Amino acid sequence: MTYFLLKITELIIFILYGRKISKASSKPEYWKLSTIPILTFAVVEGLRFGRMVDWNLYYFRYQQLGVNMSYLDYEPLFEFICNFLYQMGVPYYGFIFLQCLFLAASTFVLLENFKSSCVWCVPLILVCTTPNEMFIRWYLAFGFILLSIHTFLNKKYVYTFIWLACSSLCHSGIVVIALMVLILGCLKKYSLPPWISVVLLFLTTFILSLSDVMFIANITSYLSPFMGDWTLGSYIDNASSILDGTWGRVGVMERSLIKNIGAFIAYAPVIFYGKEIMSKYPYGLVFYNLFVIGAIGSPLFTVEIFNRIFSVCLFFFCIVGGIYYSQILKFSKSYSRFVLIISLASLFFALIPHVWDAINRPVDMSLFIWDANGRNYLPF
Repeated sequence: MTYFLLKITELIIFILYGRKISKASSKPEYWKLSTIPILTFAVVEGLRFGRMVDWNLYYFRYQQLGVNMSYLDYEPLFEFICNFLYQMGVPYYGFIFLQCLFLAASTFVLLENFKSSCVWCVPLILVCTTPNEMFIRWYLAFGFILLSIHTFLNKKYVYTFIWLACSSLCHSGIVVIALMVLILGCLKKYSLPPWISVVLLFLTTFILSLSDVMFIANITSYLSPFMGDWTLGSYIDNASSILDGTWGRVGVMERSLIKNIGAFIAYAPVIFYGKEIMSKYPYGLVFYNLFVIGAIGSPLFTVEIFNRIFSVCLFFFCIVGGIYYSQILKFSKSYSRFVLIISLASLFFALIPHVWDAINRPVDMSLFIWDANGRNYLPF
């Protein structure tokens, strides 16, 4: 019941403050209003206990790196962060709280570029950051990616490279996302015809399976000699095991048919009608293309590593979807009744996973730090 009430309260706060933020008349007012959802996210998501496998595993890594930075072979900035916080006396749940606080804050930094659409961008954050509860270090690095995109949009290129360096020094695997953003940025005026993207979304959601893309393992075998000893290199070396779900502790993360149907209804209208809307924004098609890649790839690549890659691409749904819903609902008289109905259905199915999670979360994954009872982790 505590989990349910907090998650529903979180959604209500994000909806209410999304509306207020979209009407902010100045930068100080934007950040004054944004503080509430940022802190809400940090408390509700950051003070969870034993939330998923990585939460429990990283307890030991945090402790070990806190005592000795060279004990484990991780990227240097991540090692430094853990060691510094541990030496400052910050407990593990404090580290998780700060990681969630950083992710939320960096998200609102980027959303400042789309303030007028925050009425729906802000609530969608809750759905688009769901994988953060699992991929802790990955989303710590992704926060720096969001900062780098923001500085690039504002032509502060020195800071762009600084934030990119920070991201790879937290998790070298995030370089894949940085390269995708770079390539799509160079192709900022291009994207697939929307109807082709919707057909591909249908195929990957309902027809194709993971076995149809095993050829990727053969391609990555040629890249392996060029990779170092960091995380990205280990992913390349283990591509075959990653694809068949035997690598790592999570393996294949299956989605039910109901969730696939809901995701298709949520994404298809935004993909089909959103391209024209996003093309009016500087680099709007870059965000649109990232979202389309995430939407098409997520139902197919349900294995641990590839899931995190496509989940951060799907993160940009909070921008593309937020802009799309704001545009459609604000200028509703300019669109047909059919477009309005499917757009409202899309919005409903975009937000319902948060409510569904609040209702159906297993008891041992709905705990908060005050439920720890002296435990530091759960033996998943």
